[in-house]
Amino acid sequence: MSTEDSLRVVHGVRMLVPPDWEDSSLYRFNAPPLESEVSDASKDSPLRLQPNVLISRHERNPGDAPDRFLEQTNADAKKQNASFEVVRSGTVVYLDQVASWQDTRFTDPRTSTVVFQRLLIMPSWPRHLTLVTLTGTPPAVERLSADMGLAHLTDPPGGSRVKTSEGVVAAKLVSK
Repeated sequence: MSTEDSLRVVHGVRMLVPPDWEDSSLYRFNAPPLESEVSDASKDSPLRLQPNVLISRHERNPGDAPDRFLEQTNADAKKQNASFEVVRSGTVVYLDQVASWQDTRFTDPRTSTVVFQRLLIMPSWPRHLTLVTLTGTPPAVERLSADMGLAHLTDPPGGSRVKTSEGVVAAKLVSK
């Protein structure tokens, strides 16, 4: 094993990591709560959902598409929490990368808080999928999306197909 093959930069630090080790690192970014959520918090309910973005990398099985990864993840989530549901889903081009996306919601059994998530999954080199999970209240998830260069779902002519819990509509998740 040569030093060139195993030299990696992790959080700005050079490290020797053997090339056959699987990178299962996570990146988590916490955003400040929305001002309205801070002012709405009562003394009786001081618990607030911290808006955050989690980026994870997953090994891709040969021939697996991002949609298949979401299907498997959704089945596991539903087994663990019966309140889990996919609200809408579709495809998007984000910064010149094709991604599958979905909006989900579920109730956290520990806190009885309704949690909203927007997930984007895209192929990443060489044999991986990268999952970006935005978590918070619906307004916080929309703010996180906008801050990351994603606009709201819109209805442009020729938009991609989006599945919703109410049916299928023409829409596209567009970048800023």
